[in-house]
Amino acid sequence: MRLLLFDIDGTLLLSGGAGSRALARAFLEVCGIEGAMEGVSCAGMTDPLIVETVFTRRAPHLLGDPGVEARVIEAYLAVMAEELAASPGFRLMPHVRPCLEALSVRPDVSLAVGTGNVHRGAALKLDRGGLARYFPVGGYGSDHRLRSGLLAAARLRAEAHYRRSFPPESIWVVGDTPQDVAGALDAGFVPVGVGAHAWDAASLRDAGARHVLDDLSGLCALLD
Repeated sequence: MRLLLFDIDGTLLLSGGAGSRALARAFLEVCGIEGAMEGVSCAGMTDPLIVETVFTRRAPHLLGDPGVEARVIEAYLAVMAEELAASPGFRLMPHVRPCLEALSVRPDVSLAVGTGNVHRGAALKLDRGGLARYFPVGGYGSDHRLRSGLLAAARLRAEAHYRRSFPPESIWVVGDTPQDVAGALDAGFVPVGVGAHAWDAASLRDAGARHVLDDLSGLCALLD
């Protein structure tokens, strides 16, 4: 039995910039920071680390203040559904739905998410994409600032939900960035790179991915 932990952004779907726009609105509302997300790459980062990066660049005096970080994230979540609904660029990544449908009926596979989104943000994105039913549990940026930590949380929740243990070698982390690969390696899990977005399969292999795919159409065959 394998546990597959899926990243969301760039692996399952693209929000068309909805997350960045929601964060920009949150920083303006809470901190008065205009253009907060300009020049900030969110790829592979957890939501708390994105907030920390913006504070480092725009308002270093706010670093380390958990109260203001929490207010920014709450303000972000308050407008996220609106931004997702209005985003013309929202789309699923290639082959996502047939891949998940096939995996969901396999007796040798269990599914969960391992994402840098905080829990409520992840739920909003999965709901918008019609994918929530495939992922009963997961690990989130609200569990840990680092990917290795949230992946460990995903493992614990999956073991409780599926009522079985998942040894590290049976846990495959499916992601699209070198940060996903590094987080999987740090957690002791198996990184599977999907080169359908910003990084190609060769770049993810160079980053240390155990397995690489051009897109999710090959995942079921890889499991066989």
